[in-house]
Amino acid sequence: VMHWNLETANTQPETVFQRAGKLAEAGTQVISYSTNSQMSWCLLTAISTQDQGKTIDGNMQLYSIEKKQQQMLEGHAGCFGNVLVNDSEPPAGLFAFSERKQGTMQTKLHIMDVTKPRGEGLPAPFKINSEVAMPPEAPTDFAVALHLSEKHGVAYMVTKAGFLFMFDIVSATMLVRMRVSQDTIFISTYSNLSGGAIFVNRKGAVTSVKVNEPAIVGYVMNNLVQLPNRQEIAFTLARRFGLPGADELFQRQFATYFASGDYKNAALMAAQCKSGLLRTPQTIEQFKQVAATPGQSSPILTYFSTLLEHGGKLNALESVELVRPVVQQQRRELIEKWLKDDKLECTEELGDIVEPMEVKFALSIYLRANSHQKVISCFCKTGQVDQIVAYVKKVNYQGDYNTLLQSMLMTNPEGATNFAKALLEGQNGQPLIDINQVVKVFMDQNRLQETTSILLEALKANRPDQSQLQTQLLAMNLQQAPKVAEAILQMNMFTHYDKAYIGQLCEKAGLMQWALEHYTDTADLKRVMLHAHQMTPEFLIQYFSKMPPETALECLTDLLRHNRQNLQVVVQVAIKYHEQIGAGKIV
Repeated sequence: VMHWNLETANTQPETVFQRAGKLAEAGTQVISYSTNSQMSWCLLTAISTQDQGKTIDGNMQLYSIEKKQQQMLEGHAGCFGNVLVNDSEPPAGLFAFSERKQGTMQTKLHIMDVTKPRGEGLPAPFKINSEVAMPPEAPTDFAVALHLSEKHGVAYMVTKAGFLFMFDIVSATMLVRMRVSQDTIFISTYSNLSGGAIFVNRKGAVTSVKVNEPAIVGYVMNNLVQLPNRQEIAFTLARRFGLPGADELFQRQFATYFASGDYKNAALMAAQCKSGLLRTPQTIEQFKQVAATPGQSSPILTYFSTLLEHGGKLNALESVELVRPVVQQQRRELIEKWLKDDKLECTEELGDIVEPMEVKFALSIYLRANSHQKVISCFCKTGQVDQIVAYVKKVNYQGDYNTLLQSMLMTNPEGATNFAKALLEGQNGQPLIDINQVVKVFMDQNRLQETTSILLEALKANRPDQSQLQTQLLAMNLQQAPKVAEAILQMNMFTHYDKAYIGQLCEKAGLMQWALEHYTDTADLKRVMLHAHQMTPEFLIQYFSKMPPETALECLTDLLRHNRQNLQVVVQVAIKYHEQIGAGKIV
C-alpha cells in the first residue's frame, strides 16, 4: 500500500505498509481504502469467497503508521471520523467497523477511539459495540459501506442489498433501518457538506441520505418507543450537535442543575439549547441574583464564560451584560479577543459602552452593527476623515452632516474643511450635502478662512447657477478680509456674481481700482475717480480707454477740479485719447 503526495511536485509514491493475511492472497479483491484525518491510521478492506460466491467473506487490515503495527479484522466495511462523544472533550478520533466473522451470519458494529492516549492512570478511551439485526428478508446481507457523521453524531451503514442503517454513535443504538435501493449497492462516500452519505447502485442510480435536522430528535423520542434510553439519546444528539426538538428536556435539566447549585452545567444547558429558549433576560437575571461563593467565580461570570466556550456567539443582550463590567475594569485585552473571535453581537448600545474605553474597538463594533452615524463620528475622533466619504459612498448613507461638521469644527477645523470638500465632491458628481448648509455651519462659527477655501474649490467651474454663492464669497471677504477678496478678484475665476453690489463693497473697502472695474453708472464712476490718488496712473490711463467720450471728459474735469495733483494723469490721458474725446473739448 503506497501513498503519493500530489500537492508537492516531483514526489514519488512511498510505501506505507504491506498487505498481510487474507488481503495478501491472490483471490482477494480490495474494495476500499481509507485513512483518518491525521493520517495516522489506515484501513484496507477486501472481499473473497470460499464457495464460488455463495458467501462473501470480508477482511480488513487496520494499520497504525505511528506504531507500525497492524491488526487483522473480519468484516466488510469500516471508516474513520472525528465525532463528539463527550461534553467536556474535543471530538474523538474514532474508528468504526462492521464485523462479521467467517462462517457466521452475526454482524456487530464496533466504534472506538483510536487516537486518545492509553496508559496507566489515564481514562479509558471511548469504546462501544452492538449487534446489528439484519432484515428478515435479507439475513445474509452485509455492509458495503460505513460512514461516521461528524455533523450529526450518527453512523450510516449501507448494505449490498440496498438497506440503510443509521446508528447513534455514542450508544451504538440502531435508529433507522430501511430499504433505499432494490438493486445492489456497489460504491458509497461520505458527504462533508450534508453530514450524510451518497451511494450508487448497479443501475447507476445515485442516492443521497442525511439527517432530517428538524425531525430527528422528536422521531427518536416519540417513535422509537422500544428503546428505554430514547430520551437520553435524543437529548444527547440535541445538545452536542445543535439539533432542535428537545426544548422541554433542556428546560427541565436547566432547572435541576440550577436548583442544585451546579451553575456550570446549568449554563451549559443554556448554551447547548440551540433554539435560544434559555438565553433570555430572565436567565441572566437569575444568575445575577445568586451571590458568589468566596474564592470562586460569580455565577453570572460562569454563565457567560460557558456560553463563550460552548454557545458560540453571544446575543445582543448577553454581549452588553458581559462587556459592561469588563469595560469598568478596563480589560481591553478581553474586548479585543472577543471582537477578534467574533464572540459578540455588535450593536450600537455595545459600541456606546466600549467607546469611552477605546474608540478603536467602538469603531469596529459600530461598523459591524451598521451604525453609520457612530462610525462617521469615530472616524472623526480618530482623525480618519478621509475614510468617511468612502464609507458613506460604500453603504449609501445620508448622514446628519450638519451636526457632524459643527462638532468637528470645534476640535478639528482642518479636518472639518477637508470633510466638507469631500462631501461636496460627492458621489458620481452628486454632492452629499447642500453647499448652502456648509456655508452656514462654517460661518455660524465665524470660520471665514475655511469657508473661503471650501467655496473656492466648490465654485471653480464658474457656473451661472452659482452666481449667488460667488457674490457671497466675494462679499464676505470684502467685508472682513479685503486683501483676500482682492486676491480672489485677481484670479479672475468668477463672472456671474452681482457686479454692482461687489463694486459698492470694493469702494467701501478702499479697493478703488476694483470698484471702477465693477461700476458702469456715470455717477458711480465720477465719485470713485475722486480717489484717483489711491490708484496707479497706469490703471487710470488704461481705464479711460473703456469710457464713452462724454463720460471721460466729465471725469477728467472732476479730476482737475478736485485735486491739482491729478494734473499729470489728466495730461497723459488727454494726450493718449485726444482723438476719441476731442482735442477742442479737452482744451
